[in-house]
Order: sequence, then structure tokens, then C-alpha cells
Amino acid sequence: MPLAPETLLQAGLAAGLFTAEQLRRWQRQARQKRQAVLDYVTAQGRFPLAALYRAVAQQRGLPFVDVNTARVDARLWGRMPAALRARGSVVPLYQENGTLHVATTDPDDQATLDRLGQLFGCRLRVHLADPEAVRRLGARSLQGAGQVEAGAASATGAVELMDEVIQQAFLHRASDVHVEPTAQGYQIRFRIDGHLQPFLVDLDRTTGVSLTTRVKVLAGLDIAQQRAPQDGRFSYQPPGRDDVTLDIRVATIPTRWGERATLRLLGCETVQLRLEALGFADEDLEQFRRAIRAPHGMVLLTGPTGSGKTTTLYAAMSELDRTRRNILTVEDPIEYLLPGVSQIQVDGQLVTFASALRSLLRHDPDVIMVGEIRDLETADVAIKAAMTGHLIFSTLHTNSALGAVTRLVDIGCAPYLVASTLQVVVAQRLVRRLCSRCRRRRRVTPAEAELLQVEPETEIYEPAPGGCAACLGSGYFGRLGLFEPLWITPELRRLVAQGANQTQLEQHLRGKYKTLRQDGLAKVLQGLTTVAEVVQATV
Repeated sequence: MPLAPETLLQAGLAAGLFTAEQLRRWQRQARQKRQAVLDYVTAQGRFPLAALYRAVAQQRGLPFVDVNTARVDARLWGRMPAALRARGSVVPLYQENGTLHVATTDPDDQATLDRLGQLFGCRLRVHLADPEAVRRLGARSLQGAGQVEAGAASATGAVELMDEVIQQAFLHRASDVHVEPTAQGYQIRFRIDGHLQPFLVDLDRTTGVSLTTRVKVLAGLDIAQQRAPQDGRFSYQPPGRDDVTLDIRVATIPTRWGERATLRLLGCETVQLRLEALGFADEDLEQFRRAIRAPHGMVLLTGPTGSGKTTTLYAAMSELDRTRRNILTVEDPIEYLLPGVSQIQVDGQLVTFASALRSLLRHDPDVIMVGEIRDLETADVAIKAAMTGHLIFSTLHTNSALGAVTRLVDIGCAPYLVASTLQVVVAQRLVRRLCSRCRRRRRVTPAEAELLQVEPETEIYEPAPGGCAACLGSGYFGRLGLFEPLWITPELRRLVAQGANQTQLEQHLRGKYKTLRQDGLAKVLQGLTTVAEVVQATV
């Protein structure tokens, strides 16, 4: 049997997953809405049930196991009596050096554990696990043992499995879900804080195909077409969160082992984005705020896909006075909904960035956000709009802030127009933020001391092995921006207008502005992230 809800909630409270006031409020709201308290609390706190079981394991000094990805010997399950399997509270994982490792949902059920030890005739090493994962493992073990018909099980369970995958992706704060065929079957992975993490690794092929078909049905795709890529979308409202609606973009494509599907989860809820939460240094934040409040000009964010550029622009727009200023956007896709802002979706045919931008200029705008400058046509319209009294926000794909200046010139924009319109260019990257609840201090290594230019006795933080309940064992929670702001000074404007190349601009700026690497290393010394994260992001 699973642990009692009160036991789990008290452990979550002790682990800092929520405050006592939040818990009281959520319990009251759950009763009013007639919803299960655990489901409501996990939805409101946006963490999976496994986080509460991790908290219990932490309290009791037990190891926690993620049985979705754990080492499992399916033959051991077949040796268990039917009555013991029916309990659904304990699953044997593997034997090693005379010890049987087992996953249990109830470490207090000593009778069942003793019986299992007698059955296998060896010592037990008990790992705590959440009940839904144990249930899934039991079902897969039965399939592996040939005790249920896989086709029938997957056909009837595809709808439930799809709901569970999306719900767990939301609770795990995933940005993408990958449903991938493999030589052995299918696997599901979540992208969390920019890193892919396994969720289900051993789905049988029939279940995987049924799940992919379910995705295509929800997205309005042709389920009979399996030899060509398809794109679609659907909406999903997580149970217990009336304030959240996910806009899920779906892409399918045939591969060597079958059809794969990738789902991107975009939160189409009203969000409270704040610039100070993104990771700007205080002095950079003050200057950036001055730039976004200018009456006209262009503010550019640059970096690779997934570096957080659009989120920064949304945070900037959320700080503007939307009641007194007419703010319009053209995006692909619309990632957040901002009250008081008219947002236009690009469709690539009738509505393009350039055509939409031209149209928006006839709607008396004060501020225009262009999701991305991809070509000369869009860049030319954006620059001319900035010259005629509009404030333009946009993004470019370049590796550095200075690279954005020369990119605009390279695609055909007149250097004097680029120089006269740009206010600031900010290059951006994302790194994982250390979990503040379980990070630990250590001394720098000689190589780190040289990189950071600090004394050998300096201490920095690193992720704790095994993490904690809040970070689900990863040691990281959320992401943090690294910023390289290039403020357009009068001297820099003069050089750009004169057609200076990138080498000449780099010589002029040497030592005069902060690079991504420098900003990242400063955040390492503040205990916000690690050297490895910064080095990887700023190669």
C-alpha cells in the first residue's frame, strides 16, 4: 500500500517543497473542489508525487530509486507468488553479492518484506519508490514474463499513458517530450532544464506505436501517414491547475526503427516574468531597463535556439506600461500570453515576419516585438521602423553580441542605419541553477582557481550527490541566464557607421565589455551555478 497522504505531506513540508501556509491553503482548496489532496498539492507546487517519496526517503535515511530507469531483472518478478504480486507495493529489482535490491512504496510493511526475503533466501536492500512507477514496472515485468498480452494491454492503455506522460512532463517542468523508437521498442525522454532525462526506457513496440498514434490523434494528424513528417498541435489543461493551459506543438517523423514524435510544451498562461529573476547583474539590469524604456530604437537578443532570448523579451515587455503604450508582437510560436498585448502568429505562408511587421506599422504601435530576424526583408523593415519613432525588440542567431552587429550589415542592412538604431545587443546562454536546498561547498581545484582567477583556498558550490526531494535528485533546479551586453556608445556607433569589420570592432572593445564567460564565472563565485555548466555553455 502507498504511504499515508499525511506522512507524505509532512515529509514534503520538512523538505521545503512548500510552506505550512501553502499547505493549509491547498488542503482547503482541494476540499472545496472535491479533489484528492495529494494530486492537488503536487499540481499546485508543480512537482511529481515522486518528490514526496524522495522527501520520506530523505527523512528515514533510505535510498530512493526511480524504477522507470532502474536496473531490473524481470525474471525475479516471475518468481513471486501471485498474492504477493497483487499487493503492488513491492517489486524485486536485481540480486547482487547475495543481496536482493527491492523497491517498495511502504517501508513500514515489514511483513511483506520479510516474506520476500524468505522467498529468495537472501538479505534485502530496501529502496523507496513512488507507487505509480512501481505499478508500471509490475505491468511491464508481467509483459516480459509473458503473463499478459502486450498488444491488448497497450491498446487499452494508450489514452491513459498519454495523459500520464503529459501530466508528468508538466510536473517535472519539462519543456519537451521525446517519444523515440529504438531497436528494442520505444523510450520516452523529458528535456528538463535543457538536459534530456529518461522517463520510460523500456516500452514495448506495440505500446510505443499506440502512444504515437494517440499523439497524432490529439494533434489532428493523419494516422495512416507514417512515411512523411507531420506537424500539429493541441491544448492540455493539467488536473488541479485551472490557471494553466499548455499549448503542445507536435512533430512526427519516420526513423529507422519506426515513427517518432516530439512534443514541445508551451505555457499559454498569463505569467509573471520579472527581469531580476533571469540572472542579470545589478548594473547590467539598470542599463537594460533604461534601454527598453527608450522612446525608439532597437533592442536585440542573440544566441542559439533555446538560450532564453524570447523569455527575456517577454520579461522586458511585462515591465512596460501596457495601458499607455500600444505593444504588438509577431511570433513563431506564441509562447506566453501577455495581457494588453496584441500577439500575431506567423504561419509561414500568408503571414510572415516581414509582412506582419509591415502591417503592424499601420496599427499605431509604440513597441513592436519581432520574434526573429531571419532575412534582409525583415531586418530592413525593423530598422526603418526603429528609425521612425518605434521601439523594436527582436532576436538574432549569432554567437556573440558583437556578431549581431556585423550580421545585420552582412545580410545587407546599411551600416549607418544599424549604427543609428541599435540601443543594446545582449548575447545570452542558459545554464542550470544549483539547487539552493542541497548544494554543498568545496575548495576550488588548481585548474578552477586559474580559470576563476582566485586564491587556492576559495570555496565554490557543487551539486550534492543524489540531490534532494526539491531537485528530484539532480542537484539542479531551474536555469539561469548568462548575459553579454553590448551597449552602443557614441564611439561604437561611429565605427559601425564607418563600416568597421568585426576584427576592428573587437580591437576597439577589448577589455571594455563583459563576455558570457566572465559573467558565468562571476555567477560561479556567487554560488549560483558550476564551472562545468559555464564552460559547456560558453565554448
